[in-house]
Amino acid sequence: MKIRLFALFASLLILASQVTANEIRAEAVKHAFADKSFEIAGEQATRSLESKGLAQSDSEEIVRAGFLDVSSCLVDAALAQAEVESVPVGDVLDAIEVSVSELGGTTTDDRLARGLLDEDALGQIAEPCLLEAAQRMGVAAD
Repeated sequence: MKIRLFALFASLLILASQVTANEIRAEAVKHAFADKSFEIAGEQATRSLESKGLAQSDSEEIVRAGFLDVSSCLVDAALAQAEVESVPVGDVLDAIEVSVSELGGTTTDDRLARGLLDEDALGQIAEPCLLEAAQRMGVAAD
């Protein structure tokens, strides 16, 4: 009986460490996505806010926070959809990392767009969060 309890406890610890590792990785992916987005479009977005009368430092802070909000929305939506579709979290994070690494490049290997997840469902999950993030940034959402 003690051996079974120990085995169960060990299994639970392994499962908990995997969940924690995926959560840590997801946070790293969100930040990498936000940083890459800022690298590509941050200057333009910052200038847009400056033209509305905000100081450069305030504009940059709002844009950086906004890009993190947007990346968090997209990653969280992808992870939620992965759970619904029983797609391994690691596969989804791999696909997002590839997409992020190629943002702004001339080629993309967007495995999310090639069927890893249901894009329509993903859009429905992410849309409310994305609209809220855009509003906080002062960007008119279409």
